[in-house]
Amino acid sequence: MHKSALAGLSIFTFIAVISSTTSVKALEISQSNDKKLSVSQPLVIATLDSSTIKTPEPKAETTEVKYAVLKNDSLSTVAKKYETTWKRIFDKNETVKHPDIITVGQELIIPTHDEALTERTLPVQTPTLAQTAKPEVTKPATSAVNSVAKSAVTTRPVSTSTGSSAGNLYTPGYCTWYVKNRRPDLPNNLGNADTWVSRAASQGIATGSVPRAGAVGQRNMHVVYVERVNSDNTVTISEMNYQSLYTKTERTLPANYFTYIY
Repeated sequence: MHKSALAGLSIFTFIAVISSTTSVKALEISQSNDKKLSVSQPLVIATLDSSTIKTPEPKAETTEVKYAVLKNDSLSTVAKKYETTWKRIFDKNETVKHPDIITVGQELIIPTHDEALTERTLPVQTPTLAQTAKPEVTKPATSAVNSVAKSAVTTRPVSTSTGSSAGNLYTPGYCTWYVKNRRPDLPNNLGNADTWVSRAASQGIATGSVPRAGAVGQRNMHVVYVERVNSDNTVTISEMNYQSLYTKTERTLPANYFTYIY
């Protein structure tokens, strides 16, 4: 591209005028011409080759997936719809203070499968007096004491409560529903899994830290049924909804992992 120099202008002034009205930089004009100008002297102005211009690639837009909670929804059922886990949804949504408590209309953000999330700590149950009280020790343990403790492992006292135990009013497929089926004597008013021990104790049902076959074990947001107590201080438990809704599993865990309802 050529432009004629104007009379009375130095090359620097003229270049400044041209560069201000085009996309060509002053240095590029200067390097393409002699330093001296004359009237009507053609100037060479370099043009850009469009083939050498790199157009920035548009960034892929990530659309946030949001879900409005419906009646009878839980984090587990929502997770199943999106092929993820309830824990990832809980970690993603800080507005969910308790994984067992969501309300109709509440908006949940569904994490992507490859999204790195900061793991949130699950709510910890406040121990009740029945859980923390320790028996008074007046003398060292003897073999007789040990034999009594061992026999207590297979004994389950009869529970007495003020709540109704008729039927099973817990949500089907959940850990609470399964354990209620295994322990039909327990009341229907123990609430979510994390309140079972405290509510049982408040109704006069025996609770404690010693494992017993047939007892209910509770830890945070999960309850299990103790199938047997093993000699290596572990318990074999059965449970539901540890992996997914309606799925029954068995595990062997340290006996002190749970607090128990007898």
